Amino acid sequence: MRGGWFLFQLKTSKDQTVFWAKNCRVSCFGGGLRGFSIWANLDTSRGPDWMSGTSAYLFFKEGVLESVKFQVLLNQTIAAGSVAQFVALCQDAFGAPNGGTACWFDDDALIFCAQNNNNSLFVWKTKRHASEYGPVA
Repeated sequence: MRGGWFLFQLKTSKDQTVFWAKNCRVSCFGGGLRGFSIWANLDTSRGPDWMSGTSAYLFFKEGVLESVKFQVLLNQTIAAGSVAQFVALCQDAFGAPNGGTACWFDDDALIFCAQNNNNSLFVWKTKRHASEYGPVA
């Protein structure tokens, strides 16, 4: 994650620290043409239909990264496209989703994504974090 306009540290519970980046670039699966990369578009010259925001949260407990959540905000087209691309990359990397939804489990982590109207959410978390805070929270 790089290029965030803002980066804040938030305390959420005992021994847990959350770092928040607003309007950042997020890359995974190697980024580039074959990976996944999403960023905010704050350029007003093409009108509001082309604009979107991003937000990312990194959850640490006792200094260990336990969860990453990132969002595409306020653009239905980009939210839907990013979920479709992320699901395709996850299926290539991890196989079919568990339970028929956009959710994958392995021995160490849970990966999840979803779209809700103009927003999309992407989650990676360790099984320990999922057991303490729930699969999506």
